[in-house]
Amino acid sequence: MEQMVKSLARPLPHGERPMKLFALNYDVEKVNSDCLLNMNGTMKSYKGIDDGNIRALSRSVALPVLHLKVSAPVILTANVTRTLVNGLRGIVQDMHTSHVTVQFNGLDGTTNVHPFRFTVFSADKGKDVASRKQLPLALAFAMTVHKAQGMSIKRLEVDCRHMTFPGQIGVAIERAQSKDGLHVTHFKLNLLKPQPREFYDSESTPMKDTLHCCQVNVDSLHQVEQKAADFTPQSSCHEEKDPDSDEELLNFMDMYEKVLTGDAGDTLPFQTTDLLDAMTCKIVLTKEQENLNNQITLLRSRISIADSFMSKIYNTVKSLFETLVPLGNSKNHNCSTFYASFNNYLGSEAYFGHVEQLFLTTTLEKIQSRLAFGLACKVREVVTTNATKQMKDAADREAQEAQKVFDTFDGGRSKLRYIGGWCVATVRHRKREAVKRHMYSPKAKEFVNTTHRQVELLDMLVVTAASIHETSCDKPSLAESRGKII
Repeated sequence: MEQMVKSLARPLPHGERPMKLFALNYDVEKVNSDCLLNMNGTMKSYKGIDDGNIRALSRSVALPVLHLKVSAPVILTANVTRTLVNGLRGIVQDMHTSHVTVQFNGLDGTTNVHPFRFTVFSADKGKDVASRKQLPLALAFAMTVHKAQGMSIKRLEVDCRHMTFPGQIGVAIERAQSKDGLHVTHFKLNLLKPQPREFYDSESTPMKDTLHCCQVNVDSLHQVEQKAADFTPQSSCHEEKDPDSDEELLNFMDMYEKVLTGDAGDTLPFQTTDLLDAMTCKIVLTKEQENLNNQITLLRSRISIADSFMSKIYNTVKSLFETLVPLGNSKNHNCSTFYASFNNYLGSEAYFGHVEQLFLTTTLEKIQSRLAFGLACKVREVVTTNATKQMKDAADREAQEAQKVFDTFDGGRSKLRYIGGWCVATVRHRKREAVKRHMYSPKAKEFVNTTHRQVELLDMLVVTAASIHETSCDKPSLAESRGKII
C-alpha cells in the first residue's frame, strides 16, 4: 500500500490544471488566491450584504467578499434550483454588477448566477439569527476533501498534509477517475489510520423532531470553562486597598515629602561625567548648542556640586519608582502613575531648589533649565532600566523554580505541554488570519508569502493527539492531560 501511494508522487503528464484537494480550508483559500492573482484579466470583487448576528456568519459558507476573474473555475455553494445544485462546477464566462455568467459542467449554454440569501439557524433560539446575501459561488482551483465527496475528477492532486482523520486520504484518492490522472504529495504512512472500534460498534440515534439533540449543553459548557480556568496560570488574589483611605494617603504624602528633600543616600550606579558626555553636542551647529556645551563644561569644573545634584535626583526618582511600581507589579497603571509623579516632581519647588544649587544662581537661564531637565531624564532612564533588569532576573528565578516543581510531577509536565501547544496554535491562527485578510491584494504579495511560510513552519510543530500517544516517552503526563483537553 505504501509503495503504491508513493508511486503516485510523480508529476502528472502535461495538460489542463489539476484540481487540488486539501484537508484544511486555509490551504484551499491560499491556493485559490494564488491561482486567481496569477491569471490574466481584471479581478472583480463582490461584497456580501450581512444582516443579524454578524458573528454567527463566521459559520456560513457564503464568502464576505468573493473575488473572481473571467475563466476562473468556480463551484456552487448552495442548492439554487433543481439543476443548479450545491457542488456543481463551472467556468466564469462574464462578470456583471448584479450577477455572474457561468458555464456549468453538464448544462447546456451559460447560466446567470444572482445573489442568494444564506441563513444561519440557531438551535437554541429555534430561528435564523443571521443572513448574508451573496453570489452562491466559490473559487474551485482547489477544495477540501469534504467538499469533493461524491465527485469524479479527471486530473487530481491530493495534498496529504493535515489529513489525520481515519479514511480521509482514501476518500480523497477515490475522487480520481484513474490512476494516470492522480498525483499524491506529502504522504506519510502514519497518516493511514483505521476507524476506531467504537465506530463499528456504535448504534445510530434517530434525530429528534425538536432538534433538542443539537442544542448546546450549558452545564457541560460551564464545566469546560472551569477546566480551562483550572488550567490557566492564576495570579494571586489580594484584597485591594481603598485608594481614598486616609492612612494610605498620609503614607504617600510622607514618602513624597521625604523624596523631595533627597535625604536618602544610595551609591550612584553611574558616573556623572558619563551623563554629561551623553548630553554634550558632538557637532555644534547653533548658538544654543554652543551655550549648552559651555554649561556642561562649567559643571565639569564643579563636579562635586554636580554629583550632589545627581545624587538627589537619583534618590528621589528611585524612591518614587520603588513605591509606585513594586517589584514584579509593573502594570500600565502603576507605570503611568510613576511618570506622572516624576513630571510633578520636575515642577516642584524642591526640584528647582536643587537646580539653583547646581548652577549657584537663583535666576536660571533657559539653557540651564534644559540641561537640568535632560540630566533628570537620563537618571530616570537609568532607574527604569535597572528596575526592569531586576524584574526580569526575578521572573527568571521564579520560572526556574517553577520549572523544577513542574518537572517533579505528571500534572506539571502535562500543563507545560498544554500551554506550549496552546501558544503554537494561537500564533498559527493569528498568522493564518493575517494571510487571509491580505491574500487577494497584489500589493501585499510579499507579506502574504512571508507570513504563509511562517504558518508552514508552525505546522511542522503540530502533531495529532493520536501520534503523541503512540510515540511519546512521557506517558504519565499524557494520562494527566486527557482531562484537560477542551
